[in-house]
Amino acid sequence: MCGIIAIFDSKECVIDRLIKGLCSLEYRGYDSAGVAVFYNTKNTHKQITIDKFLDNLKNLKKFSQKLDNKTEKIDITLFKDTIGHIYKKIDKCSSLQEIFSEKNNSNTFSLGIGHTRWATHGKPTLPNAHPILSGTVCAVHNGIISNYDEIIDDIDEKLEGDTDTEILAALVNKNLMIDIDINQIDNKNITSIFFYIAVTLSCKKAVGVYSVVFTSIAIPNCMVIVCKGLPLILSIDKKSKSIYIVSDIVALPNSDYLIYNLKDGEKSLIIAEEVYCFDKFDNRFYPEYNSYTQNNSNIEKKTNYFNFIQNNFEFNNINLINLYNSHFWQEINEQPDILNNISKNIIQNISKNSSAIISSLSSLDFSAFNSVCFVACGTSYNAACCANYWFDRLSSKGINCRTEIASEFLISAIRPNEKILYIFISQSGETADIILAFKYLKKIDPKAITIGLINRMNTKLANDVDYVINTMSGIEYSVASTKVYTAQLMFLLLIGVQAGWIVLNHNINENSDIKNKLNLENEIDLFNTKILNSFSEKNQNLFKIIESIIYKSQFILSNQKLNIKFIEIAQKIIKSRLIVFIGRGISYPLSLEMSLKMKELTYIPCENIAGGEFKHGPLALIDEKVTAVIIACDEEINALEKIISTSQEIKARNGNLIVLTSENSAKRFKNISEDIIILPSADIYSSCFIYIIAMQIIVGYATIFLGNNIDRPRNLAKSLTVE
Repeated sequence: MCGIIAIFDSKECVIDRLIKGLCSLEYRGYDSAGVAVFYNTKNTHKQITIDKFLDNLKNLKKFSQKLDNKTEKIDITLFKDTIGHIYKKIDKCSSLQEIFSEKNNSNTFSLGIGHTRWATHGKPTLPNAHPILSGTVCAVHNGIISNYDEIIDDIDEKLEGDTDTEILAALVNKNLMIDIDINQIDNKNITSIFFYIAVTLSCKKAVGVYSVVFTSIAIPNCMVIVCKGLPLILSIDKKSKSIYIVSDIVALPNSDYLIYNLKDGEKSLIIAEEVYCFDKFDNRFYPEYNSYTQNNSNIEKKTNYFNFIQNNFEFNNINLINLYNSHFWQEINEQPDILNNISKNIIQNISKNSSAIISSLSSLDFSAFNSVCFVACGTSYNAACCANYWFDRLSSKGINCRTEIASEFLISAIRPNEKILYIFISQSGETADIILAFKYLKKIDPKAITIGLINRMNTKLANDVDYVINTMSGIEYSVASTKVYTAQLMFLLLIGVQAGWIVLNHNINENSDIKNKLNLENEIDLFNTKILNSFSEKNQNLFKIIESIIYKSQFILSNQKLNIKFIEIAQKIIKSRLIVFIGRGISYPLSLEMSLKMKELTYIPCENIAGGEFKHGPLALIDEKVTAVIIACDEEINALEKIISTSQEIKARNGNLIVLTSENSAKRFKNISEDIIILPSADIYSSCFIYIIAMQIIVGYATIFLGNNIDRPRNLAKSLTVE
C-alpha cells in the first residue's frame, strides 16, 4: 500500500526528483510522508572501511525537533558537520517541497529515500511516519511483518513508535552493532558487506509480506533492498547512471532506463554506483534488465462547461474548480477516448484475424471449458458482476458463470480438472487478495488456465497468468476508480463475444441523433459503412454497440442540461443519512459500483439491494432522511413493472426517491418522483457504461459540496498490496 522511492546520484542533487517521485506514488497511501537525504561528501562514492565506520559511529549525532505538530526534522551530524536530514510530515507529499528552501537546494544531496504511508501497524503519527530511524539504521517499508510481537523480545533499545517497521530497523541496528574486533579484519573490507549481512539476518527472522529499503547514517553511500512477496523496481538511468528504487515506474523522471523487477526473496546491495543482486539463497546473480522509456506529459484538463455552470449557479462559496481540476474529473472525461482507442485496437485485430477480437487470446480454445469463474475485489468485482450477467443470460452454449470475491476465494472449494476458465481482474496487478487467490488456485490445480485482466503490465499477476489483457486505460491517479472500471467492462464484453458466449443483438438506433447533436463525425470515425461491411454480422453488431457506448458517454459528459440536473441531485443527496441503491437485472450489478463510489468519496453510508429483496427486511430502513436511488435501465417490461412497485413502497414510507432511467420509461415514474434523471435509451451492454458515468458525475459534485478530497478519500489507498 505504501509508496517507496530511493535515489543515488553522485553528480546531481536528488531532492527534487525524490519529492516529485514520491508525489506520484501518493495514490498508494497519504497518511504521512517523509524523506531522508544525505549530502554529497568526499566519501559518498568511495568504499568506507571498518575503522572509518567505527570512527563515524563515535562521532555521529542526531538532533530532533518538531517544527510544528505535523512536522519533524532530524539533523544528522558527523564531526560537527551536518551530513543529512530526515523530514516527516503528517500531510501530503507535496508539503515536503516547502521544507527545502533555496539554501538547502543549493547543497547536493546524493542519496535519498522517501516514503508515503498508508497506516497498517500504528496510527498516522510522527513517530510512526517513515523514514524510521533506529540507531544508525534508516528504513522505508511497505507491507506487514506478521511476527513483530516475537521480534520485539530481541530488541534492547526503547521504541519511539508502534510500527512493525521500527522493530525491524532496530533489529538490523542491533545486528550491525555487534562488536567488531578490528584487529581480526582486513581493513580493506567494506562495511557495506556487514550492513548487508545485518539486514539479511534480521529479515530471515521477520515473517510476512513486505519490501523495504535500508540505509545507514554511518554509511551514507549504501542501500540494501529486500523484497519478500512485494516487488520493488530497480532502475538505472542510461545517461546519468543514477540509480532508482521505486514501488512503481510512474515515480521515475523522464529518461531512458534499464529496469528490473526484484522478485520474491531477492535482495540488492547498492554501494555508490555499483549494484549487486542476490537471490533468496544469497547467491549473486546478474539481473536481466529491460529497456524502458519514461515520457510523462501533462494532460490538458477538460472543463467542458465550467464557465457556464460557475457563472449561472450559486454554491455557497464552493469553488467547482476543485472538481474540474481533479484527477477524478479528468479520468471521467477520458472514458470515451479510452473506449475509442480500444475500438481501434479491436478493428486492427479483426482485420488481421477475424476470430481474434483480443489478440492475446487468439490461441485460447474457449470450447474446452465448461464454466467461467471471475475472481476480483472492489470495483473490479463489480465489473465482473456485470459480465456475469451478460455471460449467464446471453450464452450461445450454456456457459456457467460465477463471481468470487478474491479474499473469499481463499476458503472456497476447488476441485482440479473441472474445466473452469479463471479470469482474475486487478487494476494494479499487485492486489494482495488477488495474488493470494491466484497462488491458492495454482497450489490446488496447477494446470488451471487463467486470464489476467490488468491495467498495469510487468506486474506480479501479469507475469504469472497464462493469458494477459491490458485494459489500456493509462495511469489512474484518483483513488476512486472510473476509467479503469469502464475499460474492464469493455474487455469483459469482448471476451464473451470472442468466446462465442455472448450473442449480440442491437435494436436501439438512436446513435445518429446523438451523433448529430455532438457533431462528432470527425472525432470518432471508426464505424463507417465500409468498415462495417467488411466484417461479419456478429462483428457489425459489436461495433454498433461500441459506437453507441462512445457517443452516449460523450453526450452525458457534454450535455449542459443533463449536468445541471446532476448538480441538483448532488445537492439533495448529500443531506441523506443513508443512500440505498436499488436495481433489478443488469441494474443490480450497476448498483454495486454506484454504492461503492458514493460511500468511498462522500462518506455517506450506502446500501445496494436487489429490487425483489427490498421488502424482505431493508424496507425497515426507510424514513424521510433516507434516499433511494432507483436504477431502471431499459429491460424487459416485467423488470420495469416490479421496480416501479418497489418505488411506490418507498414513497409510501416517506423515503426520498431519485430515479435514473431512459426517456422511454421516465413517464412511468413521473407521479412517483420529482427527481428523475433521463438518460439515453440503451441495451443491456451500453447501459452499464452510460448509467455509471452519470453516477460518477453526481458523486463528483456531491463530494465537492461536502468539502471532501475527491482524489484522496480518507483511510483509502489505490494499490492494495497488503491483506
